[in-house]
Amino acid sequence: MRAYTRKQFTPLVALAALGYAVAMLVAGPLLHLLYSERFDGARAMLGWTIVGEFGKVVAITWSLGALRTGGVRLWVAIGVSFAGGMLISYVIALRAGAGLMALPYGYAGAGLLSVAWTALLMTRRGVSLDRRAVALTVLAGLALAALAASTATPHHG
Repeated sequence: MRAYTRKQFTPLVALAALGYAVAMLVAGPLLHLLYSERFDGARAMLGWTIVGEFGKVVAITWSLGALRTGGVRLWVAIGVSFAGGMLISYVIALRAGAGLMALPYGYAGAGLLSVAWTALLMTRRGVSLDRRAVALTVLAGLALAALAASTATPHHG
């Protein structure tokens, strides 16, 4: 299972990161084309939600072998990690004063916590990633977070 995961993980996660980055970059012009500049405020929410979605892709791709390696208990433990991470992250963002952004920040935090939980559980079951896959995940996650942060402030002319 580890060899299969390592073989599939890097190309799938790289493709997801690239797709999400392109989505973030074209979101502004696309919103202007289809709607209007009044939707610029949605870009920040969209960006941080995409960061959370990237976390989902990483966790799901890594945990594809969860049923085979750890049965239903492992699969369920990984499956509920995003919801649990959402609750934790949302409450933290809300208490930190994020206001309307608490939900997208919570979503991004849920992605991070889900990946961390998946990493812990799958590595314990012998399904670890190689250094290249870990580096890709960390760097792509940071790059997407930087893109999300850069779109957080709408530019008004």
